[in-house]
Amino acid sequence: MYFKRQTYVVKSPQYYIPLICVFIHLLVFSQQNSSVRFTNITTKDGLCGNHVMSIYQDKTGYMWFCTHNGLQRFDGKNFRTFYNDPQNRNSLPNEL
Repeated sequence: MYFKRQTYVVKSPQYYIPLICVFIHLLVFSQQNSSVRFTNITTKDGLCGNHVMSIYQDKTGYMWFCTHNGLQRFDGKNFRTFYNDPQNRNSLPNEL
């Protein structure tokens, strides 16, 4: 059994206008984030491990770092580390 290959040709430029608008929108709004500043954080700064598996920023602005040595919350100046403590029911459920 043979299938006939169909070729679709866009004949009117009106189909390209929404695509071009989306492309321009992405270019314009991606440039607004150019004021973002990034700083490297290491164990010298208080991070409990240089191998970070995940980074998350919550809606209050805290940065959360998931490492093999625990979960850390960074407020921009100080770290607070959360570990698994089998004696404490309110600690992390297990090592990350």
